[in-house]
Amino acid sequence: MDESNNMSTPLRQLITIALPLPGRADLENRYRKVVDAYEKALHEMQRRLLRDLKRLEISPTVKYRVKSFQSYYEKLLRRARKTQNGETCIEITDLLGIRIVCPFIEDLSLVEERIRAIFNVTEVERKGAEFSFKEFGYESTHYLVTVPQDIVESVHVNAGLVCEVQLRTILQDAWAEVEHELVYKSEFTPFDEPLRRKLAALNANLSLADMIFQEIREYQRRLHTELEKRRDSFWTKIRAVDSEQLHPPQSGPSADVRFSELTGTGTIDELLLKGLLAHNDGSFVTAIEHYDRILGMTPRPAIQAVVHIHRGMAHFGLSHYDRAVADFSRTLELEPENFKAYYYRAVVHKIHERYSDAVRDFSACLDLDPYQYDALLGRAQVLDALGRADDALADCSLALKIAPESPEACALRDKIASRGTP
Repeated sequence: MDESNNMSTPLRQLITIALPLPGRADLENRYRKVVDAYEKALHEMQRRLLRDLKRLEISPTVKYRVKSFQSYYEKLLRRARKTQNGETCIEITDLLGIRIVCPFIEDLSLVEERIRAIFNVTEVERKGAEFSFKEFGYESTHYLVTVPQDIVESVHVNAGLVCEVQLRTILQDAWAEVEHELVYKSEFTPFDEPLRRKLAALNANLSLADMIFQEIREYQRRLHTELEKRRDSFWTKIRAVDSEQLHPPQSGPSADVRFSELTGTGTIDELLLKGLLAHNDGSFVTAIEHYDRILGMTPRPAIQAVVHIHRGMAHFGLSHYDRAVADFSRTLELEPENFKAYYYRAVVHKIHERYSDAVRDFSACLDLDPYQYDALLGRAQVLDALGRADDALADCSLALKIAPESPEACALRDKIASRGTP
């Protein structure tokens, strides 16, 4: 739109300002006429962003603001002072602003895709990318987007309204806020070399922290995936036991090429993940070797308790049940309230038909967490084997309250009911 043909509209006079600058009172009057409409436009843009980002299963914070008149006017003055001969106007493109703050670096690219899908992006500026590691700029991506036409029409402002969308991580946002107060807002330039080094070091530490947070997230995601696979293999073994398809103790498959390089040193986190990978690959012996190495480091008791559970499940996979019981028992020595260890030990007792011991451990598990469906079903099965039909039916009822559609609990309940009460 040609500014010279549209100088009467409040919109263009606030975004694109002709030189010389109008008087402050005139500008403030124009600002007050449109600020409420701008707030409404931003609110609707925020709503659309949140609705769309929800599908990504990430949790960014989306904030918006119309720049205060004081900030707007001060920025106009700064820009006017720096104008070159021949310039006829000044553009203030961040009068309307949205900020999206993400927990992790990897979220940024996902959100950028959605910004481009929802809005018409006319300009992208990656702030801080030009600085060297010795300088104290910090990255932040700014998108200049056109406010959608239907929003413009609904709030009754002129077409061509633009908004600046800033995209940052939490740490990038923290740096930007502090930098704005210390450097930009105060018009302070840190010529003092020690102070420059402190700012550069802080910038580097924040950048490193962002990368470390991302690495931790990726590790946790991978660890969670492997834990889920291990649980699946555990339940496969349980079903084999219940179907009387259990094989005698195995020596376990030999380590394949994937694990041949894992004999070197590693951190506890690395060894734990390698152990889980070996376990899920069926290489139980290799998994146990990794867990042995962790325990040989004498980590703190909480870590030992976790590793004994992992090693116990590997022994369980090999049908080395006595060793599995020993590991689960060691976990309970270290953490007497670890309900999972009680549950796993109860399962082994059940396999060996040590029913009284199994009932005791299932009950201990449920004392710590009464909403454990698997423990309720396991105890019901054992109680039924002991001839305690009423108690078994009671556990079936509790299990079905937690998992109403459970075929196992329904089948056990129906089997007991078909026999009648003694």
